[in-house]
Amino acid sequence: MLNPERHAQLVVVTCFTMATLAWGIVFYGFSFFLESLLTVGRFTTAEISGAIAVSFWSGIPAGVLVGRWLRHHPPLMIVVYGVSAIALGLYLLPGATTLVTLYIAFILFGTGYPCLSTSGISGTLNYYIKERYASRLSVALTGASIGGACVVPAMVWLRESVGLQSGSQIVAGIALAMLLPPALLLLRKPRTDSAAGAPPSASSSSIRGTVWSIKFCLITFAAACALTAQVGFLTHQIPLIGMYINTEQAAWGVSITATTAIAGRFLTGWLAERIDLAALAALAALIQASGMGILAGATQLWLLYLGCAVFGFVVGAIVMLPALLIRDRFGSALYSELYGYTNIGLYAGAGFGPIVVGALREADGNYVSGLAVLIAVHLIAVVTFWGLRQPRAA
Repeated sequence: MLNPERHAQLVVVTCFTMATLAWGIVFYGFSFFLESLLTVGRFTTAEISGAIAVSFWSGIPAGVLVGRWLRHHPPLMIVVYGVSAIALGLYLLPGATTLVTLYIAFILFGTGYPCLSTSGISGTLNYYIKERYASRLSVALTGASIGGACVVPAMVWLRESVGLQSGSQIVAGIALAMLLPPALLLLRKPRTDSAAGAPPSASSSSIRGTVWSIKFCLITFAAACALTAQVGFLTHQIPLIGMYINTEQAAWGVSITATTAIAGRFLTGWLAERIDLAALAALAALIQASGMGILAGATQLWLLYLGCAVFGFVVGAIVMLPALLIRDRFGSALYSELYGYTNIGLYAGAGFGPIVVGALREADGNYVSGLAVLIAVHLIAVVTFWGLRQPRAA
């Protein structure tokens, strides 16, 4: 029988694995799948971008259900579904020849992703852990950077070595083997009152009142703008920078983006306990907009990699800070369900990013206009987050 502290440590490791798979295969992997499917020539950029948008929109009900489930139940079932759905999507996508199959594969990704990403991870930690929440969340979400740095180049290598179909099946098998055993061992345990607290008895009306409050809506709006811009770029990253370099070099650009996020994520976790979270979120959105500005005018390899590095430094902050803001402003008791409702805005916005960039790419033949739109959306997030600042308690 594990003692509570040892169990908490192993839960953080499991959440790290969840992040590695969710971000490596889905969040960063969408760019790889977009480029791979365009190379095969079965679908256009607009068609694939539309499927990716539907993927994120399908995450809206999934995110809400994850939050509601974690309010009362251990996280085992959502983790099992998440990794199984992503594995099935990996099995279906390479052989897709019709839009129906394409959409089914991306919907599987979309419903599985919230179970293993910020919703599932932050909710799982909130379910079991009370102390050092921000620092432990930053450690767990570092798996996102490892996923982007390692999984995407690995998928490129597997595609070139054994083909997209066989390579995707290998990744699916590895994902199931990595996550199902620790989930079955660690995530069935009901929480104790000494963890994140007993399940709250708040009424549905009090939750509804919080969700429709101005503060909650503004946090969700700002976070949705930031994630829209981030996802819009990341979905098209490989073909965007691949206009000037080859696919392997572009994949390393994704790796650079994810690797620089490691340092940024740890710095965010450290700063989150010391300065106002809304101000920190505004700074993160401004930095990421600056990285896009570099990429908008870059054609040389070193400038493309520099833009990816600046952009990537705050990838983790853009994802992590909305969760911390919701928990900081509204408390931990109802956090999982409230963050589930935040996901309505996050995934709605994230779905529009790839569509807008894809449509402008089809119209203009380049990504300059798309990047300009994403920068503008980021600046809206900067202004909104800045207006949400409040003095931190002593």
